[in-house]
Amino acid sequence: MNKQYIYFFFLLTSIFAISRNSFSDPILEEVSILSSNFFMGRSAGTIGAERTADYLSYRFKELGLEPFQKNDHHETKVRKKDFLIPFTCVLDSTISTQSIQGNNVVGIIRGNHSSLKNEYIVIGAHFDHIGFGGKLSYLKSRDSVLHPGADDNASGIAALLTIARSLQSKKDALKRSVLVVAFDAEEWNAKGSEALVKQFLQSNTHIVAMINLDMVGRLDSLKNLIVYGTKTSPQWEPLLEKRNLDFQFQLSKINDGFGAGDHLPFYRQSIPFLFFFTGAHTDYHRPTDVATKINSQGIEMISQWVTSLVIELSQIEEAIAFTPLPEKVVTKRSNKFHVYVGVIPDFKNTEKGFFLLGATEHSPAHRAGVQSGDQVIEFDGKPVNSLQDYMTILDQHHPGDEVTMVVLRNNEPITLKIVIGMK
Repeated sequence: MNKQYIYFFFLLTSIFAISRNSFSDPILEEVSILSSNFFMGRSAGTIGAERTADYLSYRFKELGLEPFQKNDHHETKVRKKDFLIPFTCVLDSTISTQSIQGNNVVGIIRGNHSSLKNEYIVIGAHFDHIGFGGKLSYLKSRDSVLHPGADDNASGIAALLTIARSLQSKKDALKRSVLVVAFDAEEWNAKGSEALVKQFLQSNTHIVAMINLDMVGRLDSLKNLIVYGTKTSPQWEPLLEKRNLDFQFQLSKINDGFGAGDHLPFYRQSIPFLFFFTGAHTDYHRPTDVATKINSQGIEMISQWVTSLVIELSQIEEAIAFTPLPEKVVTKRSNKFHVYVGVIPDFKNTEKGFFLLGATEHSPAHRAGVQSGDQVIEFDGKPVNSLQDYMTILDQHHPGDEVTMVVLRNNEPITLKIVIGMK
């Protein structure tokens, strides 16, 4: 046996032994394993991401999922590597361009209907994070420090595995088939999901809906849950309302997608999506995003709810309709992602602008005096009706530009001067 795999086996054994002695909670255990030092922050193109993909292949096999790709050997036994779908992509930054090989991890739970089983619902979560920081870190010092990524997105992977386990136990109820996907390279403009969508198209895989789980580990005591993409199909809102009767989440239903999430490559192929998210926080892309801050019971509730949604969605006899959104609503993250202000959005619903949790320390927004609870209503003299408006306006600027930002603070307008930075 290869020495590298022997080493890998013993390290994983050690992780499992430690975690099982420390946790009686399987979801918290999963998050703790994925955010441990062994996986090195799971940055795309690194050994940490390779280890994570290998570990998740093991977990998919353990759960009894089928591989998406037919293996190239004559044995009927499923191998761990059969769940890996490799891809090559280029990671662009303001400093360099790097070509890497990544791995999406894909398994199937097959439906039972004679024709609907050939239609697929994708449930996905990205497993990569930002490793030891660097350009994607919000840590001011940019020191090489492990960024565990417990909420972003070990929480989504823990939910994904919980949902897969539940669906496996209830698979007799599934009419459509379900693809369970752990995406690589989401932190770099969703390169992993972009590659996988192309592979689905080449193989004529009929995807009818996509559900994305990203940062679902901080459900608050009021059970506030944000759902993006609710207008991408006329079937979404009635289904969400019906299934929520049993769970009573406080839903913030938002029509559009946000950022460069793994749902966007699917949307661009006219596939409706739902993106579940428990909200932003000041630990985002920092070393403080750790497992001890995770609400594992919240992940469990969200997992149960999504499981019920998927089962009902799989049983709908009619086609799942797609509704395109206005062109400006779902956009790719700008190539100028180095333009930086440092506001930390709050994603609760508001009729005008968007609220802030605060600003990254020492950022342009922090220096300008942004405070928690501020409501952004204007940027660079232009009205801001949504976070997407703000991003669109920001994309028109360059580092060093001086702009004004108007916020409501205690219902009074405050004008702040901001010098746009570079990240």
